[in-house]
Amino acid sequence: MSLRKLLIFIFFIFINSFLWSQVSNFYNSNIWYFGKYAGINFNTGNPVAIYGGQTNTVEGVATICDPNGNLLFYTEGTKIWNRFHQLMPNGSGLLGHFSATQSSIIVPDLSLNNKFYVFTVDAVENHLQNGLRYSIVDMNLDNGMGDVVVLQKNILLHTPVCEKVTAILDNQETGYWILTHEWNTNAFFAYHLTVNCLDTVPVISNSGSIHSGGAYPNYSWLDGWLNGEGYLRPNRSGSKLAVLRYRAPLELFDFNRSTGEVSNPISCPVALEQSSVCEFSPDQSKLYVSTISSALGTTNYIYQFDLSQANPLGNVQVLVHLTDGNEPSGIQIAPDGKVYVSEFNASSNVQYLS
Repeated sequence: MSLRKLLIFIFFIFINSFLWSQVSNFYNSNIWYFGKYAGINFNTGNPVAIYGGQTNTVEGVATICDPNGNLLFYTEGTKIWNRFHQLMPNGSGLLGHFSATQSSIIVPDLSLNNKFYVFTVDAVENHLQNGLRYSIVDMNLDNGMGDVVVLQKNILLHTPVCEKVTAILDNQETGYWILTHEWNTNAFFAYHLTVNCLDTVPVISNSGSIHSGGAYPNYSWLDGWLNGEGYLRPNRSGSKLAVLRYRAPLELFDFNRSTGEVSNPISCPVALEQSSVCEFSPDQSKLYVSTISSALGTTNYIYQFDLSQANPLGNVQVLVHLTDGNEPSGIQIAPDGKVYVSEFNASSNVQYLS
């Protein structure tokens, strides 16, 4: 299967999408900044490479635009840049990590006061010790370019958690559930953000496998921590969650948008070794998973699961096997309704968005 490839300057990327919701129609992610100074603009309908971005990262990023698709700010979990690609005055020192698979996500304050929550998580390289935190960006500060509120920065919600954070619109469409997964347990934590406040007492669901372990024998500091990597990905309607750990089976869950509970785990009978990134198709009928690791042996597959089947994870199909040396990593639905994959060819040092 051939893929149309757009040459841009990126490394491995994991783009943390903004939210599929009616509330998020106030804002969008029509502009992406990611990877090694890469950028894509979807405002014209087709992706156009843009420049000036300040990210130099191999994993999670988040961007936010106004209703007209104009950039507001972006982050890779440790720094926040404004629309002019300048570091916000108080925008450094966030306790996320540039090497977390889902390093950050940006969620609007639902009181529509021009403020935003930036949720961050730590990485296995730091043994996940900084946990899930949030900071408030007030776009009224710094002459309308935005800044992090001094006394509302790096506020701890829970530690340790995996490299996972996402947000799902609640059933009333007046709030969001901010989800993460605790390390060394099988507990999901869901925090309810409403127009009134962020409820810092989470809904805890013990469901599925314990997130622990993950061998990395060539690097003792990471050995036993590698399964902290991997996506926590909702489908478009917020009814399903796909959960990956780097060296463990894929799991699929139901999510209750009314209560914040996670339930009914289904585990893939085939272990997709070295997998950390997944994405649902726009119509929610398929799930895609990429597998790659230069350090542990290159696999270079993109797998597809047909979620319309009675046993949705029981029949894994190879959608793409990249035999040209390209390594697939990030998978992301874009504003144009297509699913994009980042690729990197280590031998030629060429990077693609496909």
